[in-house]
Formats: sequence, C-alpha cells, structure tokens
Amino acid sequence: MVFDFIQINYKNREINVAFGEQKKPWYLKINPNGAIPAIKEVDGFTTNEGIAIARYAILSREIDTPLYPYKDNKKTALINQGLEVVIEEYRSKVISAATAIFFQPAFFGAPKPDANHEKFLLDRLEAGLEKLKAMIIRNKGDYLLGQELSLVDLYAMVFTIVVVELQILSLSSHKIIEKWYETMKKNKVVEKYRKGYIKTLKMGMF
Repeated sequence: MVFDFIQINYKNREINVAFGEQKKPWYLKINPNGAIPAIKEVDGFTTNEGIAIARYAILSREIDTPLYPYKDNKKTALINQGLEVVIEEYRSKVISAATAIFFQPAFFGAPKPDANHEKFLLDRLEAGLEKLKAMIIRNKGDYLLGQELSLVDLYAMVFTIVVVELQILSLSSHKIIEKWYETMKKNKVVEKYRKGYIKTLKMGMF
C-alpha cells in the first residue's frame, strides 16, 4: 500500500501462509525469519517488517511525503511514536485474536477457542482499539495523528482490516474508530488495497 502512495514500481508476490510457503528455501533467502512481508531490491538487498520496509523505501529514495516527512524531525518523531503504539499495543492483539478465532480453525483444522479464551483475546483486542481511540481524541483530527494521513494510519489500517473484514470484532461499540475506518476507506489507494487484502486473507495468503 505504501509503495502505491509513493508511486514506486514493484512486483508483488502473494505468499500462501496456509501452506507454509513463507518457510520455503527460496523465501528464507529473502527473509531468514520466515515472516511476512519482505522485499528484495534489484541489487539484491533484502529487508523485512512492514514499517522497516516503508521507511527504507521513503528514505532510500528521498521521497518527500506527508506519510513520513523525513526532513521534519519533529513530525517524524511523532510518527515513530505513533507506530510504536500500534506495534506494541495493537498489532500483537490483532494477530493473536485472528489466529485463534479465524486462521487456525479455517486453514489448520484447529478447534475454535472456548468461550473464556475467546473473551480473553477479544478483551485484549478491545484494549488495543482503545489505544487507537486515545490517539484520535488527543490529536483532534480525522486521522490518528491529526488532519494528515501518515504511516501510522496505514499500518493500523492493515490490522483493522483483519479485525473488521474477518469479523473478529465489530467496531459498533468503538464509534470513533469506526468513523476513522470509514474515512480511510474513502481514500482510493487504501480502498483498492483493502479490497485486494480481503480476498487474499480469506485464502490464507498475504
């Protein structure tokens, strides 16, 4: 999604996690951790992790973008701070809940979590959503950090798509986040990504 925003030419290859494609030798040469996402440059350079990839793409090409205005130290500091909140307080909670409630039962034949475990997972996810809500309230804008779309919004959107579109948790009791999600969907680049991501998620691919 970030590459589309900053208009970088790239070739995308979807990885079938349900069949363990991320553990194949050819992929481990790109990312020895066997995790997604990862990139390989034309010169052979590789790196992984979504945020690291996004920052690398912007910085290595010196792209001046509001998503990550690297020439403005104060703005980038706030964006980095927001990204840390998403990583530490939201991402892991989404992954845990989605894995147990959707991916493992759908693709690996695992039983769905019992009521107590599911409640535990969803309560943690609710807490993560509250962290996003707090950012919006504090910064008084349509986006997580105010009135400008940033990498923080794009990164949080990736995981919120999982929550909403796989029906892990309804946003009906999180009106501020629901409004933010609908605002994000109005962006043509985001909406194109969202529609494609839904299809790949439901096939166990990323």
